[in-house]
Amino acid sequence: MKEFLGPLYDESLPYIKGVLRGVPQIFEREITMSEGITRNSIVHYYPDIVNNITRGFYINAADVTNFKETVAKLKASELKFRQFLESAPDSIVIIDQNGNIETVNAQTENLFGYNREQLIGKSIEYLMPEKFREKHLTHRTSFFKSPHVRPMGEGLELFALKKGGIEFPVEISISPIRIFDKAYVCASIRDISVRKEQEKMTYQLAAIIESSDDGIISKTINGHIVTWNKGAEKIFGYTKQEAVGKHISFLFPPDLMQEETELMNKVLN
Repeated sequence: MKEFLGPLYDESLPYIKGVLRGVPQIFEREITMSEGITRNSIVHYYPDIVNNITRGFYINAADVTNFKETVAKLKASELKFRQFLESAPDSIVIIDQNGNIETVNAQTENLFGYNREQLIGKSIEYLMPEKFREKHLTHRTSFFKSPHVRPMGEGLELFALKKGGIEFPVEISISPIRIFDKAYVCASIRDISVRKEQEKMTYQLAAIIESSDDGIISKTINGHIVTWNKGAEKIFGYTKQEAVGKHISFLFPPDLMQEETELMNKVLN
């Protein structure tokens, strides 16, 4: 063995002693080839036992250099993928073909109020209000039959469910991905509560303006009319279609036009 293993004999001696006591040994080591190339191997020593007496042992050595390189590349790819998930501004949820949550990012934890251990393995419908779950199950099954990138629920109002049963409006984009030749769905979820509240306020303000008896007009910095309410129609006699897009100057008597022009020049300069 010493002649066979050469400089590796001293390194292997503890395993040789162990296997000669009848205990199987397994270990990993690097071997420098004659060309100076280093290879990785996994070595098994199996005792040859007859009538409870260890007569010797068998050696099985496997070159795992390529395997280790592949594993290292996979780990690097996984690290990049994890970094992408964690750096995404939106909640990212990866779902398998059964609709179960495979992984989530930190933004998902923050958005829904669960830690990832509480979510992984759960059905994606767990994050939806109960009234939408049955219909979504049908849509999910259909999506896997013909997967493609698309916004979810286009033209519909979508809602998700926080921990504690709090519903909130969301915008969701879904896309198919493959990991180790398995099909998954990547869902990007964005909380649009603030946007919805702003839209609501905008609609309310527009309704107030439109119903006002006062003439309320807005224009660009260059003086072109953008909005024109009912009050303006009553005061000036022009309909919205007649007024919007025209320069505000058409509402002023000629002797006031000079003042308006000078004021606009000051604003623009």
